[in-house]
Amino acid sequence: FFFGEIFAVMELDEVEMEPMDRSRVPSSSALSRSRVPAQMCPEYFDTIASYLRIVERRHRPSMTYVEEVQADITWQMRAILIDWLNEVTEEFNLKIDTLCLAVNYVDRYLSCVHVQRNRLQLVGVTCMLIASKIEEIVPPSVDDFVYITDNTYTRDELTKMEIVILNQLEFCLTAATVRDFVGIYLRVAQADKAVCMLVDYLVELTLQDYVFLRYPPSLIAATAIVLALFTAEARCWSDSLSYYTRYQPQELNDCLRDMHRCYAHSAENTLQAVREKYSHSRFLRVSTHLRCPGCPPAF
Repeated sequence: FFFGEIFAVMELDEVEMEPMDRSRVPSSSALSRSRVPAQMCPEYFDTIASYLRIVERRHRPSMTYVEEVQADITWQMRAILIDWLNEVTEEFNLKIDTLCLAVNYVDRYLSCVHVQRNRLQLVGVTCMLIASKIEEIVPPSVDDFVYITDNTYTRDELTKMEIVILNQLEFCLTAATVRDFVGIYLRVAQADKAVCMLVDYLVELTLQDYVFLRYPPSLIAATAIVLALFTAEARCWSDSLSYYTRYQPQELNDCLRDMHRCYAHSAENTLQAVREKYSHSRFLRVSTHLRCPGCPPAF
């Protein structure tokens, strides 16, 4: 999200923003001492985060669409699709934001429309095409996406599916994903590069696990930062994080247990695209060099 886009689509008179407890606002001196880049305008963090929380409520997929809508698709098939989309992200050097947005589109579409398993990859690659147009400066072409499916689908099939998905989503494409919240929370946490990389790794692990559909993106983002800080720096929480996330520590505990399980057993997962990606030096090898500790105690 850019500031101009956020405030262009907001009708402030009609949006009920969450009340702020001014007693918990971090001091300006504390923010100035942080490693927050000046261009990030920390004085707007709270307004942006409040708006993103409104958006996340509008565009949540169903937690039970496989059981209630789909007859030919399983949660494991969804996980395989997202593992493959991660490889597509790497092949085209796309942003994690693009992957997160594409997964949101996939889940929202599958929450409403019955899809045969032989069309699931078409849905996934088309959602990636749409998301790349939103997030990337130079998105891959339709022909690139046809090629990445090994020509399983034609250009015509892809463009027709794009129209179908856009209409089903009612062109509501600026969903709030985990990455939108992570961008703010990491700066509030004054996280170093290793923590940032570990947070991204945790976020991508959770994308594949349908269990995390039960949690809002803002809560997943806050939990990923808690677990990454605990793993890399043996610290968890701060008053600033509590203020900007709007979560009390105890509200994270269920998600924290699920995320720790996902992280601790990542080496045993049959789907290894994410772990392999974060074993490379450009990601500081956080998937292999940072040992997963015990689950942070309730705090």
